Amino acid sequence: MKLKKLATLVAVAGITLSFGGVNSFAADKTLGSDIDVIFTAPDDSGTDKPIVDPEDPDNQPPGTPDPIPGPGTGGLLSIDFASSFNFGSNVITNGAKTLYAAPQAWIEDGGAHTTKPNFVQVNDNRMLYSGWTLKVAQADQLKTSDNKVLDGATITLNNISVDGIKDDVTTNGPATAPTSLVITPGAGTANVMAAADGKGGGTFVARFGDETENTNDVSKNKAVKLSIPSTTQVYAKAYSGTLTWTLSDTPTTI
Repeated sequence: MKLKKLATLVAVAGITLSFGGVNSFAADKTLGSDIDVIFTAPDDSGTDKPIVDPEDPDNQPPGTPDPIPGPGTGGLLSIDFASSFNFGSNVITNGAKTLYAAPQAWIEDGGAHTTKPNFVQVNDNRMLYSGWTLKVAQADQLKTSDNKVLDGATITLNNISVDGIKDDVTTNGPATAPTSLVITPGAGTANVMAAADGKGGGTFVARFGDETENTNDVSKNKAVKLSIPSTTQVYAKAYSGTLTWTLSDTPTTI
């Protein structure tokens, strides 16, 4: 009897020790380790960002406007290029006058001279996809060097379309533009191209006209129009003026 009781006690003790061992070594242990990552803003020091082909923005290298354009605005949100509008030399006639701007002269990479639609290019490299708005204004009327003013004249941009580098359009969403707009001197700004919140990252162009209009034949090239009323006194002089293109970080849907 004593031997049986002793054996039972030893067995119980063994079970207790065994469970005690399991409880002791199965407890979870934890240790923390750090994770770090740093992001820096893209370089915004340059003002000579590549100007894309307005008819085929994915065409790289695309050539360049002629003459070689000056620098753009620079910055992570930038206007890289805007065409100048040249309405040529015209004989004075009676009545209202409608003139059309020459297309954008272009030099292909091989040196060949050709033409493209007039256009403006915007680049958003902020990586925020927070949208933007491009506007245009003409503060003062066209005038001569001796201040003869072309009263009542307006510029109309027709057949406006937006294009961009394909990856930017697909990934970041397209910018938008009106199909046409009128620029009236002294009347404030007009929206040319815009991107809504969450869109517009990358390179985009608003072009005025297309390949059927980028020709010096004025019967075809009617995308950029200068309208002069019949009541306006026109002198045999050279008139000039300035368009101001303004890019803001305000998202807009056109």
